[in-house]
Amino acid sequence: MTTEDRPTPKLIVHIGDCKSGSTAIQSVLQRGSYRYIEPGAPSLRYALGGRRKGLNHHRLSNSLHLENHAKIKDEAWGRFAEEVAACKDDLIVISSERFEFCDPAIVANQLRKVLPEHIHRTMRVIAYVRPHAQRLLSGYAQQVRQGLFEGSLEAFLDHVTDEARFAFAPRLERWQAAFGQALTLRVMDRTSLEGACVVHDFLAFCAEKRATPRVDLIPTANTSLNPFGLATMRALSAELKRRNPAPNAERQALLQHLATQLEDTDGFGTGSLRVPARLADRVDAAFAEDAATCDRLFFDGTPLTQSLATIVAAARSSDASVMPEPDAPEILRHRDMAIAWMEILRMQQRAQQAAARKANGPSGRRHVQ
Repeated sequence: MTTEDRPTPKLIVHIGDCKSGSTAIQSVLQRGSYRYIEPGAPSLRYALGGRRKGLNHHRLSNSLHLENHAKIKDEAWGRFAEEVAACKDDLIVISSERFEFCDPAIVANQLRKVLPEHIHRTMRVIAYVRPHAQRLLSGYAQQVRQGLFEGSLEAFLDHVTDEARFAFAPRLERWQAAFGQALTLRVMDRTSLEGACVVHDFLAFCAEKRATPRVDLIPTANTSLNPFGLATMRALSAELKRRNPAPNAERQALLQHLATQLEDTDGFGTGSLRVPARLADRVDAAFAEDAATCDRLFFDGTPLTQSLATIVAAARSSDASVMPEPDAPEILRHRDMAIAWMEILRMQQRAQQAAARKANGPSGRRHVQ
């Protein structure tokens, strides 16, 4: 039997977008916490090649758009290609929202390079597109929680507008040019998703809607800080950088860990960020044209335009305070308490390290009494 005749898996490439349910999809695929109800449903493999048992395939995507990751390209893509060649399942999936930052032509060329033509012909590519205003809010919250942006939502809007960061149409047109009919675009809107859930929708897409997915557990999904929590993180990040302006990976990791813990609390995690009335017209002006272009080129109806109009209308009719300022007295009190706890933890860590060095002795070997 030749390679052309032998049954081979169909490839599914999930390319994001960022902040559009990728973590939930990846966590279910990694854990295998799903099943198809009907007998004879396709078998699905979440590729190990390019992710090393991790949650996603960032090694594959990063190697195509980050210079300092190019050295892993041959190894990561080579392992993936070997896995595809040996796969006996009906479907094999790779998933990385960081494909959003890749040149689609480079992705297409890389797939052609490492995969046989008959697999390339049958592969499908899918992206979930989060409407503009929601992407603005979720992107801002993510940048703040990671300590990567300390400014206001207004300043973040200026930043993404200047960089055309959320101008979706030009990027999606490049993906369509590279992959043609193999590309599927879905709006990240519960009302239009199978089972009102991005995970169900993705699994239904994989099975070409010929089998009904049942998700037993979504182990990991992105959560978000509320406006009070975001203001606290802004204040904390700014103060830590004031004390030590140098780039600090430990500080960033600590901020992310703290944000994760705060998101599980009522005080910092309950409630959601909204577009304030003062920014309603600016948000509309920033995204209305791109929303209309995307609707015309890629979607039935006007889902992105309608979503933007709904959020802008809600913002215009709201007079609620959206986010405390980071220098508000209550925010500063929480900031100072967080810094005090960080110092306590740092002191404990240093004491533990000193005790370990003493126990191991000068030679680095543990002394046995």
